[in-house]
Amino acid sequence: MSHPSSRRPRPHRVAALALAAASCLAASPVIRAQVSANEELDQCMREAAVTGAVAGGAVGGLIGSLLGDRARDRFTRGIGGAAVGATIGAIGAWQLSYKSCSAKFATASSLVTDEYAACARRLGYAREGIVVGIEGESLPAQARGGERVHSDVRYHVLTPDPRDVKVQLTRRFLCRDEQGVFNELSSPTERITISSGCHVSRGGFLLPSQIPAAQDCRMEVSLQAEGQTREHAGSFRIVP
Repeated sequence: MSHPSSRRPRPHRVAALALAAASCLAASPVIRAQVSANEELDQCMREAAVTGAVAGGAVGGLIGSLLGDRARDRFTRGIGGAAVGATIGAIGAWQLSYKSCSAKFATASSLVTDEYAACARRLGYAREGIVVGIEGESLPAQARGGERVHSDVRYHVLTPDPRDVKVQLTRRFLCRDEQGVFNELSSPTERITISSGCHVSRGGFLLPSQIPAAQDCRMEVSLQAEGQTREHAGSFRIVP
């Protein structure tokens, strides 16, 4: 018995569904890894919040912003009302807590973009002296809690003859607190030996899920090589 052609699966539709399924399967390990990292970071910050509070640090804002109202109330009853005299706000509190957990969730790794000859030609380098420079950075204008902030930094180190060079490249991520002070959240650093030429450092850091929004933040980049230091800065904002 034949079936109407309208009920038969069309080849192009079958192919599209198969491709979508394959894409989901390929992406699922990445999604699981991201979720796992978020959970691990959030747990670290909850523990840091309690530790900081017990030590007499930022109690009120820290517990409120990281643990939620119910947990804060339970904690308040446990330590007594006298301890809840926090002099630090919610933003400063999570910054303090995040810094103690940030290193494990920040990354930085350099890759070659142009070999020596191509890099020298592009930059018009005449093979005289040592040239160290930061060409720019890629940083999102906005970020939200639970997201990974990616930050590519393009740089070059050129010497009269091609050779290996030791470099140190540091990113400092800072956000402004209620008092208008920029506090360092994380500072992933690369200390590596590279071949002279053009490179890109790919890195970033993971924001915690619970994070006060409406914060002005920035990234300060410092590159040290061959006795020279170059600096560059970019800005972003944490939004709801």
